[in-house]
Amino acid sequence: MSFKDESRVEQTMAGKIDESPALKRVTRKILFRLAPFVAMLYFFSMLDRAAIAYAAPNGMNTDLGLTATQFGLASSLFFLGYIPFSIPISLALRRFGARRGLAMILVAWGAVQALTALTFDATSLNVLRVLLGVTEAAFVPLVLAYLTAWLPSKPRARAFSIFFIAASLATVIGGPLLVFILQWGQSLHADMAGWRFMFLFSGVVPMAIGIIVPFYLKDHPDRASWLSAVERETLSRAVNNELAAVDAGSRRATDAFRSGRAWALTAGYMAPMFAVYILTFFLPTMISSFSPNATPLEVSLLASIPFIFAIIGILTLGRSISRFGHPGLHMLIALTIGAAGALLAFANTGPLVNMIGLSIAALGCLSVPPAAFSIPTRIFAGGAAVAVISMMTSISSIGGLLGPVVTGFFADLTGSALNVFAVVAALLVLCGVIFYTVDRRSERELDRAAETREPAVLEGH
Repeated sequence: MSFKDESRVEQTMAGKIDESPALKRVTRKILFRLAPFVAMLYFFSMLDRAAIAYAAPNGMNTDLGLTATQFGLASSLFFLGYIPFSIPISLALRRFGARRGLAMILVAWGAVQALTALTFDATSLNVLRVLLGVTEAAFVPLVLAYLTAWLPSKPRARAFSIFFIAASLATVIGGPLLVFILQWGQSLHADMAGWRFMFLFSGVVPMAIGIIVPFYLKDHPDRASWLSAVERETLSRAVNNELAAVDAGSRRATDAFRSGRAWALTAGYMAPMFAVYILTFFLPTMISSFSPNATPLEVSLLASIPFIFAIIGILTLGRSISRFGHPGLHMLIALTIGAAGALLAFANTGPLVNMIGLSIAALGCLSVPPAAFSIPTRIFAGGAAVAVISMMTSISSIGGLLGPVVTGFFADLTGSALNVFAVVAALLVLCGVIFYTVDRRSERELDRAAETREPAVLEGH
């Protein structure tokens, strides 16, 4: 089935997409103003989540008397607050509007991050990690809903790409930045541990940005003074036309919860998230273990290399899918490559091979969101599609909850955190097979629909 055939089916189901020059101009204007700003917010979100990874080998574990398992537990407890509170907090904050809701989130998570500077034992650290998860739980859903209200589907996808790349950029830029803040804090306050200053500083910054958010963002394009009346009308017509077309052919959100394929995609997405958070929380510690003579700054620079590979992977995979389609096949290939890298890291034959393995694993795991979230939008429509995406983003975080704990267990049991990558490799291949199988089945159904020139009625609901 050609890409043109798939596009014809999608237009039959969702209506004709407006791609007029006037709309392109206004969406470029919105992308330039909004996408970098929300990406910056996500950058600080990921920075605050990952700060604990740089605090651990720089005095925190020693000062608090943490074992590798206790550190892994503290890292994972973020998700104990994040997973159950994501949906209820998102719904509660909607009444305030996105800009006020985002401002409240930034101030709240910044305050919790700053309070982490005062932690005194494993228990207090665990409590604050849970609270950080609670305060950040609604951030991504609110941002995605906000961008959806401002942009039609095509430019919205570009905005989502910019937004999600910020996660890898936070590691590439954020690692050296966090170490710099840590060392700067040590030079400023001899009586305050550098890791404590790092938590304080990385909490105050989002609090300050949270105060700015209500003045910079507007809840809806109709309230944007930086858009002309004609631009607002052009944008409103395009967004409303798409919403009307999707709603006309959509299924209810409850259908998603009864779909076996929805749960298969959700379960499958746990595997790359399992690997991603192992890399996020344990990468500096792993590098320190096989390069014991490296300075903290050198460790942070080395830790950024796998995430540079990840950025390249995200851009390459997204472009390839937009050209050739078949996101399930792309997912299988990317995760198989990631599994090969995980096995190289597991082999633990030397610092160079270890770094190559970790970089390939990061490339495979972190590049898959464009493919992963293309699949449910091909299978489901309307509220069902939104429901499946929400399931994938929230429930898959269980992988993030388990990843650091399992890694800490392997480190304490075997003496090397790298041994966890044997498990990672197996899970990645299994995940790739799940996504490929589900996507291939939907492609066959779309083929049949294209031959009859009728909208696809997908089976299994």
